[in-house]
Amino acid sequence: MMQQQGTSATLKDLCNEDKKRLAHLIKELARINEEKQQVVQSQLKERHKHQEEMAKTVGDKKSVEQKLGKLEQHQRLLKQERNNILQHIYENFVELYYQSNTTILLAGFFGLSLSWITAPVAIPGESEAA
Repeated sequence: MMQQQGTSATLKDLCNEDKKRLAHLIKELARINEEKQQVVQSQLKERHKHQEEMAKTVGDKKSVEQKLGKLEQHQRLLKQERNNILQHIYENFVELYYQSNTTILLAGFFGLSLSWITAPVAIPGESEAA
């Protein structure tokens, strides 16, 4: 096909074979364009899905961080409570120690026997024949 200067070729100037090839190329271009649109739509859906998953993951992370913070705070409170209880036990032990030493010293000072401390206590109203 030769083109003369100053004139342009039209579809009428093409032979039937060229017209068929052109029609085939147009159909192929339309098919490829449609595939491209499908791929673009698929990519957009995937992107949206990933964005939702990412937002959920970020939300889950924040939730886990908040729960972890609460657990750490609860653990600190439990440690403080444990320390308070241990302090209270220690203070009671020291007080008991001083009281028992005072009792022993007083008993020794007055010449009393401490056997009453370890003797069984009789409860009034209970029979001894058990």
